Amino acid sequence: MRPLLNVHVANTLNIGDLVCAPALYFRGLRARIVDIERLAAVRDLPGCDVILGGGGLFGNAYFDEFLATLSADPRTRIAVWGAGTNTHDTDAVAYPPLLDRIGPVGVRDWDCGREWVPCASCMSPEFDRPRKIRHEAVIYEHARFPIAIEGLPRQQNFRRRFWHTFRRTLDFIGSGETVITSSYHGAYWGVLLGRKVVAVPYANKFGTLKYPFAVCEGSDWSAAAARAETHPGALRECRE
Repeated sequence: MRPLLNVHVANTLNIGDLVCAPALYFRGLRARIVDIERLAAVRDLPGCDVILGGGGLFGNAYFDEFLATLSADPRTRIAVWGAGTNTHDTDAVAYPPLLDRIGPVGVRDWDCGREWVPCASCMSPEFDRPRKIRHEAVIYEHARFPIAIEGLPRQQNFRRRFWHTFRRTLDFIGSGETVITSSYHGAYWGVLLGRKVVAVPYANKFGTLKYPFAVCEGSDWSAAAARAETHPGALRECRE
């Protein structure tokens, strides 16, 4: 049997990147998780099958170069699972032309010309735990893109303490009736937990989330929250 690698951004403090690998949830794959920057150290790579994803991989020059190197050897078979766009200077979505030479390709981006395969983190049993709403709104922010709203419970998407686990992250997000977030996964998980989502976007990846959210302009989050809706069937649909 050929070795199977699940390659994504694994050497990180970003919780979204840490929990997006399909191999974490589909144990029958028997895939070894490898950080994308450490793939060159895999000695038997030409004889491997490779799953790329999840995470926001497309739109970064380093990933295009990485994919070109990875696909240069015809012995390496490649599939994409739940990866998506992540470009900060445009709303347009573009994929590396090399994707047409590998397959299958499933992206987390909705209505972007590729098969939709949402982030595999939806398969976590943590989404099946009931969570009580304790706050009118909470802020879940990307550590590099803080949200300038005061007076609300706040948490960042970087794992700075040993207890900052995926469960605790979902407990926090689920404690708010509305989730105000500058994190793609904060928006995605808020939807899966049945919460209203108000986003403070900084990249094109927010525009590719299938489930509509409200956008916060300035500090008036309450007006945005009044426009936001929940999506009760999202968790089931993403898991299917």
